[in-house]
Amino acid sequence: MSYFDIIFQTLIDIIIFDNLLLTFYFVSFIFLIYLLSNQIQIFNYKSRIILLFRFLIVLLVIPLFSNKIFKEEIELSRQQKIGIMIDNSISVSNILNEKSIDIFKYLNKIDKWANNNNINLTWYDLDQKINLNSLVFNNSKTSYNYIKDISINKDVDQLLLISDGLINSGYSSNNLFNEDNIVIHTIGLGDKNFNQDIGIIDFKIDPLLDSVKFSISFTINSIEDNNFIYNIFSDKNLIHNDTINVVKGQYNIDKNILVHSRNVNNKLTCSITPLDFLDTKLHNNFWNMNLSNDQKKTILMLTGKLTYNTMFIKTNISDIPNIDLDHHIISNESFDYSSVINNQYDYFIFDNFPNDENGYQFYKKINNKELGIMFVEGVGYEINFLKLILEDYQLGKFEFEKNFKEKSLIFDNNIDLGYTEATSHLFCYNCPKVEKNNLFSDGSIAEMSILNLHSFLMPNISEISFFMNMKYGINYLNEYFKYVINKKINNKSLLKLQLNKNNYSIGEKLIFKIDNNLPIELKSKKILINDLSNSKIDTIDYTENNDLYFEKDGKYEIYFSYTGTNSEVINSNKEKFVINQHNIELEGKAQDIEVLNNISLNTRGYYIDLDDFNTDYLKKINSDSIKEKIKNIYTALDIFIRDKIFLLLIILFCVEIYLRKKIGLL
Repeated sequence: MSYFDIIFQTLIDIIIFDNLLLTFYFVSFIFLIYLLSNQIQIFNYKSRIILLFRFLIVLLVIPLFSNKIFKEEIELSRQQKIGIMIDNSISVSNILNEKSIDIFKYLNKIDKWANNNNINLTWYDLDQKINLNSLVFNNSKTSYNYIKDISINKDVDQLLLISDGLINSGYSSNNLFNEDNIVIHTIGLGDKNFNQDIGIIDFKIDPLLDSVKFSISFTINSIEDNNFIYNIFSDKNLIHNDTINVVKGQYNIDKNILVHSRNVNNKLTCSITPLDFLDTKLHNNFWNMNLSNDQKKTILMLTGKLTYNTMFIKTNISDIPNIDLDHHIISNESFDYSSVINNQYDYFIFDNFPNDENGYQFYKKINNKELGIMFVEGVGYEINFLKLILEDYQLGKFEFEKNFKEKSLIFDNNIDLGYTEATSHLFCYNCPKVEKNNLFSDGSIAEMSILNLHSFLMPNISEISFFMNMKYGINYLNEYFKYVINKKINNKSLLKLQLNKNNYSIGEKLIFKIDNNLPIELKSKKILINDLSNSKIDTIDYTENNDLYFEKDGKYEIYFSYTGTNSEVINSNKEKFVINQHNIELEGKAQDIEVLNNISLNTRGYYIDLDDFNTDYLKKINSDSIKEKIKNIYTALDIFIRDKIFLLLIILFCVEIYLRKKIGLL
């Protein structure tokens, strides 16, 4: 858009009275020019030029009075920007030296191709932008996290990655490589097949009646038939020894072993010893595992009167693997409470209990011990005893109402549990210390926590759960009930972390499994890693596609911490592991084709092995100039300055002054 286009648009606005003030100014200027014409010799050609110049000056400055904003979209063509990222790790250095590869010969070919196609190249190593002359292969780790920074900052249009594909550092995510990122082409370095590698890739344990089943998976990559010995130790005691004969090829094999359970202790080690051949990868020859030692929790359940809720409670508790349930039905007042009062329990569940004075006195005895209690109301419960229990806490004003009523309930996460029929209803007034308070539609309490007491006042909770599950396939109430039990007894099965392996080398990926049994919506997931050598704790955001690598040897402790939308924080169990000094970066003589190929496929790029690299591969890479649409916003003054209209204005003034002097008006 030129300034003269703006003048034309301004004249149209004046004619159609789009801006009355502007129209007034313009008419005023024309009138002043008319008065000027009466003062000079109009028939003189110099006078006519003066009038013309004065009119042109008015046209040039009139748009500045409104100084409108104008939008302009232009299409520009620019050279393509392609980044060349070179893996400068020690493993790549080993490959280049082993195969006597002159990497600069290939880099010069890429540079020549870029010059011929008018492409701007930017050179990177794994961590920074570099000058090609300063490239040094001394990086003790391989991480592709820098690619994310390049992509987010839009430094280049495409990226060509030259690497062996052996990621062994950082906190890597598959989300780094998808269609939302820049196009990434890959060139693989190193042998396509691993040479003489025999290792352990999985080690599972399955306890049986009087024995333990070991399931071991081995990876075989051999250029000839070979033999190796594998041993299994339990607390340094050899419990199994065998020799395996393997034929040449690349494949996995599985072995199942049965060992008597009396020979199996807490710590297990599986090791491989090659016979008559060199194993190129050493970090996968040892597998240490600590067996889970879940501490049993014991719960006493007392049922004052059998209802459907009794089965609901027992079924859900039986689904929690590390809980022993001691259940007693109080059928009459002669029940011997001394048989349970002296036992050690972690938690108590009152199912329709207490229903008599003896039961209430038992409650008072255990409550003095400040042990956790869950009360579950059932049909036909004598509500007066619950009133006595609540009065013991003196934390609010509770009132009971006795009448038959149907009321609805919207539970956590907006789960509609339908209607409940009840003959008694509990209301709470001025109860600031009630921790949990889910209410029915009439304002009465459905669920409540006070100190060590947690109450479910839904006499038909079992029927509601059955109906929701059968009609809608929703198992929320069962999961929520187990969630409350686990939380009250501080049971880590809600969020259970299992390390499949406890020993790693520097740069080896952590192998773990996290079981999430939380029925609550989550707003954040964190991994907390404690370096036990210096008590330094790192906190990392967690997503399911992330991988963990460690760059420093030492002893570590790891656990997960999830936070729900209700601000409740649930932590997993803690597991310890060791990172050995051995760095798998030093093993590298082969490439991970799968990683490199997947990066290219997921980002619309191309993969090639360095041995097959040629100009045809470079021709497949789009080298066309990029057309971009740019939206600019200008004011009339911006364009007045940009197009140097002020110079024209000065010239007109100067010529006018000169002519006026000539005809004697100055």
